[in-house]
Amino acid sequence: MEANTQGELAGRALREFLEAAIHQLIHVRALYPDAMFERTRIYGIPVKRSRHPDVNAYIETSVHSLQELIDRGSIQKLAVIIVDEEDKAVERHVFSFSLKNKEITTTRDVDDVEQAFKAFLLKINALGPMECTVEDGWTFEVVLYSCERDYPGIKQWVEEDVQEGRIEIKRPVVTPIKTMHHGTMFLQAFSEHKPEPSE
Repeated sequence: MEANTQGELAGRALREFLEAAIHQLIHVRALYPDAMFERTRIYGIPVKRSRHPDVNAYIETSVHSLQELIDRGSIQKLAVIIVDEEDKAVERHVFSFSLKNKEITTTRDVDDVEQAFKAFLLKINALGPMECTVEDGWTFEVVLYSCERDYPGIKQWVEEDVQEGRIEIKRPVVTPIKTMHHGTMFLQAFSEHKPEPSE
């Protein structure tokens, strides 16, 4: 990400981060075998990226479709939901964000934002694998929470009822990941998982 005379679009920078974060999450949580991932770098740190073309296409399509919605301020949050073989949510990893400025105009701002994104990815990496055993049939999906229903840019997303157990978790255990307040954007990430019987 480099600043230029027109300014770096903050929405583009955010989408680049979200794509890297989703890949890193599904690797760290050991949703798929390690051999399915390749090592790459972003923001100067090593991260993992899926090798599977269908997984990559799903993530890329999901994130890139957010362009106009992010720029309009129509998105409240994005969640990566890990679901079990019964299509019930096991974990939710939530990114809440808002743009304060559509452009990143200085090299210092670019550096600040990249350092923040780097810190988020390192925090995600520290989550480690899920405590429960991943079973066959488990997968993930990207869910968008928007304040607009009728905007044409959102039509490619399938509207879904917020059902407890399906994409929401009843009385979840919440693990904060990181929060960023910057002149360009606000970004907060946290994870939720089902409480253990003793919790």
